[in-house]
Amino acid sequence: MAPSMTTPEALMLTQALAALRDAILSSVENGWQRVEVAVAPVDIKSFLEAQRAHPLVYWQDRSGRQETGGLGIAHEIRMDAQDFSRCDAALRAVLDRGAAGARYFGGSSFAGACRGREWRGFPATWFVLPRVEINRQGRRMLLAVNFHNDAAGQEDRRAALRVLDGIRDVLAPAAAPAVTMARGRDLPPQAVWGDIVRGILGEIGKGPITKIVLARRTDLTLSAALHPLEILRAYQKVTPGCFHFLFQPSAEEAFLGASFERLYKRSGARLWTEAIAGTRPRGASAVEDKALEAELLNDPKERLEHRHVVDAIHESLLSLLKENVADDVPVVEKFSDSQHLVSRFECVLAPDVTDGSILERLHPTPAVAGTPTMEAMARIAAVEAFDRGWYAGPVGWIGWDEAEFAVAIRSGLLRGKEFSVFAGAGIVAGSDPQREWAEVELKIGNILKALS
Repeated sequence: MAPSMTTPEALMLTQALAALRDAILSSVENGWQRVEVAVAPVDIKSFLEAQRAHPLVYWQDRSGRQETGGLGIAHEIRMDAQDFSRCDAALRAVLDRGAAGARYFGGSSFAGACRGREWRGFPATWFVLPRVEINRQGRRMLLAVNFHNDAAGQEDRRAALRVLDGIRDVLAPAAAPAVTMARGRDLPPQAVWGDIVRGILGEIGKGPITKIVLARRTDLTLSAALHPLEILRAYQKVTPGCFHFLFQPSAEEAFLGASFERLYKRSGARLWTEAIAGTRPRGASAVEDKALEAELLNDPKERLEHRHVVDAIHESLLSLLKENVADDVPVVEKFSDSQHLVSRFECVLAPDVTDGSILERLHPTPAVAGTPTMEAMARIAAVEAFDRGWYAGPVGWIGWDEAEFAVAIRSGLLRGKEFSVFAGAGIVAGSDPQREWAEVELKIGNILKALS
C-alpha cells in the first residue's frame, strides 16, 4: 500500500486546500494515493452543506468521537444486485493496493434491487471512495484527498484538482429548520396494519415462521425544501448515542437516519456485533422508567423476540469464527425515546474471512426481517405495500483492515419537500396489533420531534 502523507500542524481551510493541491501536483508515485493534512476545526455538516458537488456522504459513530464527511467520487462500486462478496472483491482491488487510511462509505438495500420509483437514485449496493474527506477523531481533524496516479495519463489528478478548486468556504452552522410539517398517509394505514398483524399471528405456529418484522412508511410534506443535512442536524439533537448517517447521490434525493443498532464492527480479526430486540418507551420519571425496564425484562413476548435474534446471529456467524463470547443474559440499553433488550457478541474471526462474507451472514438479522429469514423475507414482500429500499439495510464503511456497519433503522428518504420515514415492529406469538402500531409510532417520534 502506498503510504498516506500527513502534515503535523493544523492549517486553516484555505491553507489545507492549497497544501493538498501542491501534494497532488508533486506526486510521482503510481497507483492510488491519499494525502491528508491537519486542519483547524470546522463544522463538518456545514462544510458539506456549503459545497455544490455530489455525492455527499456523512457518517458519525455511536460514541460521537469519529465523524466523516465525504464529497465527490474518487472511485465507486454500484450494483443492481445485493452481492456482498462480489462488492467486497471490487473494493479490495483498490484497498489492497491503495493508500493507507482510504475508506469506502455506502450500504445496501434491505432486499435486492430497489423497485420503487422514489429510490431511483439508489442502486441495490453502492459504495463510494470520496474524492475529498474531512474527518474528526476526538478533537483532531484531517482534510484528505484521494486520487489515482497513472503513468498513461493525468485525468484523475486533474479531476481531483477541479474538486479541490471548487470547494467553498464553510458556512456558519445552520439554524434550526424554520419549516412546518404536514403528516400525510401511513402505509399501511392503521386498520390495514391490524388486519396484516392478525393474519401473521394466525400463521405463526402453523408453519416455519416464528417472527416477522412488519414495517410502516409515513409520508411527510415540508412547507419548504430543506438541505438534508439540516434535517440530520436537527435529528442528531434528539438522538444522542446513535450512529448518524447520510447518503446523498444527487441534489434530488438523500437517505438519512439515526440508528442505535450496530450490525458489526471489525478491527483486524476481532469482530463486535449485538442483538437488539424488545422495546419499551422511556418513563416520564425515574420510577416509571425503572418500572418499564422491569416490565421489558420480564415480558415473555419481548424475551422470545430477543431470543430469535440472538440465536440467529450465533448460527449465522458460527462458521466464520475462531472464538465467540456472547452475553448470557440480555441487558436493557436506554436511548432518548426508548429502551431495548441488548445482547453483545465479541468474536475472533477465522483466517481469510472477508467483510463480504460477514455482511452475507449477518444481513438481514431477525431484528429487521424475522425467523426463519428467507420465509420471513418472502412474507414481507407479499404483505408490505411499499419498497423498503435502503431502510433496514446495512450502512457504514469498509477500510483496508477495519469496517463498521449500522442497521439503517429510524431512517428516512428525502425528495425535495417530500420526506418518507420508516420504522418497524417484530410480530411474534403474543403480539397485539394496537400495541405494535404504538411501538412504531414511538420509533418515528424523534423524526417528527426534530421537524416540529
